[in-house]
Amino acid sequence: MYFQMIKLSSYRYLLFFAIFVFFAGCGNKVINIEGEMTANSHWLMPGCDAQNTGYISGNISPSPEILWRSRIKSLDPTTPAFCCGKIFIGTPIKRIFILDADDGEIFDKIWTDAPTMYPPVISGENMIFLGYGRYNKMGIYNMRIGKTRWAKNCGDAKIFPQLSDSLVIFATIRGFLYALSLNDGKKIWQYNLGAPVKIPMAMRNDTIWCAAGNEVFCITTDGKPIWREKTSKTPIGAITLTEDRIIVPLSPNKILSLKCNSGDILWEFTAENSSNLPVATDGKIAVAVERNGYIESISNADGSLIWRTKIGRTIVSAPIIVGDKAIAASYDGGIFVIGLNNGKILSIIDCGQPVRNPPASNGKGIFVVSQNGYVFYLQ
Repeated sequence: MYFQMIKLSSYRYLLFFAIFVFFAGCGNKVINIEGEMTANSHWLMPGCDAQNTGYISGNISPSPEILWRSRIKSLDPTTPAFCCGKIFIGTPIKRIFILDADDGEIFDKIWTDAPTMYPPVISGENMIFLGYGRYNKMGIYNMRIGKTRWAKNCGDAKIFPQLSDSLVIFATIRGFLYALSLNDGKKIWQYNLGAPVKIPMAMRNDTIWCAAGNEVFCITTDGKPIWREKTSKTPIGAITLTEDRIIVPLSPNKILSLKCNSGDILWEFTAENSSNLPVATDGKIAVAVERNGYIESISNADGSLIWRTKIGRTIVSAPIIVGDKAIAASYDGGIFVIGLNNGKILSIIDCGQPVRNPPASNGKGIFVVSQNGYVFYLQ
């Protein structure tokens, strides 16, 4: 009996060891990124690139239809990030869901050990995620090898970071700008902005534009200030960068344009109602939405109103631009396709689910994620 117990115990250990080896060898799936890294291959809120333009080149149907519908088991998921034929969605349940863009099937789930309110930021083979609350953790996940390279506490950061070739740059509510090594997460430099940073930054090449308090800053990626400019109201939404200027919404209903290289004010637009969401721009015009159900187009050259269209539904998410069309989502699930040249509503597609985050696009169709975890693709 004694030897039978030893034999049974040995079998149990062998079984446990086999299970351990099996799960230890089962990492996340590797994503093929060869030939996929183009200027329009990633999409994050509020824009499709580090400049927060909300614009992607492409051509979508004036009357798209729901091609597929999927669901992830989480409430309040983020806007999707599109890359390499996959869409990446952050969730409060400490997982990033990866879905195949072709059919909506779940490809993988990445454990982040932190709830996320922003979609992951994708640059090259790296995907960076930012947690919130007491799980305020930032991590770098490498899609080529299917593993998290590093993850560490990031203080009270509330906005998604920016990535350069060698740095991760993020800002905090306490008013500091930090640069970490992309390779190992070690701090390279910090800069005291003197006021909380609550809206997403913009970046191009070796320059960052950010807002803290009632000021807009321009800083190099090695932590050296270029200029700072006070604003009449508090910046909200996000900083959007075009070729030679930045566009900054101001609370509660103004939109400001400043020169990139000097901070000189070019124009200030006043909306009829509250417009505290990020704008989208194709470089020539800026598209903004008002919470009470209007969408408007503003000239980037002089800030003049081009057109203003009534949607008639509550809007709580930023618009996007795909080619020659603007896309806006109402909170009750209406997806509006609007002609960029004249503001004409081309079609309305009802998803039947509440939508509080901006849609995204791959240039051919529209991805929409509802507050209840439903994911739609319209084409």
